[in-house]
Amino acid sequence: MTDYLKEAQAVHAHLARIRKFVIRGGGLQELWKGSKKEPTFAQIKTMITMATVGPAPLTAIAEALDISKGAASEMIDRLYEAGFVTREVDPDDRRKILVDLTDEAKLGLQRHEDYLISKIQWLMQHIDPELVESWVSISDRINVVLEKENFEEEYAAEMAEKGEKHER
Repeated sequence: MTDYLKEAQAVHAHLARIRKFVIRGGGLQELWKGSKKEPTFAQIKTMITMATVGPAPLTAIAEALDISKGAASEMIDRLYEAGFVTREVDPDDRRKILVDLTDEAKLGLQRHEDYLISKIQWLMQHIDPELVESWVSISDRINVVLEKENFEEEYAAEMAEKGEKHER
């Protein structure tokens, strides 16, 4: 198997630069104007995750974020105070509380996603069309690898074989 160390280092550097351009470049604050409070990047990450799991109990949100229940509880408290989430009794099990995004949060996330897509689109408009097609094709292939149910275990086993320890 090929090592690809230099290629991995180059991709890492490029992805970091792309991420910085897409996420950190000004303009994000405008998307949340009118909200009680502008969310932090951690809060946005939490809301993006919540949008994928739907109304859910705190434990499911913590699991999806791969954080402790206590850390998730603190984050949800801050989002609740800022008006980005609701808490309601689960109609199927009155002992559970379901946490969900408010309409304001959903709108903010949609504007956030549109903004990020527009920045990626701008990058693509400055690249040769054949390279854009390759980029999309490679991204699709990476997603196939990452969608494998046991990809993390597979990775850990390969690293253990090499005598390296890599944890999430």
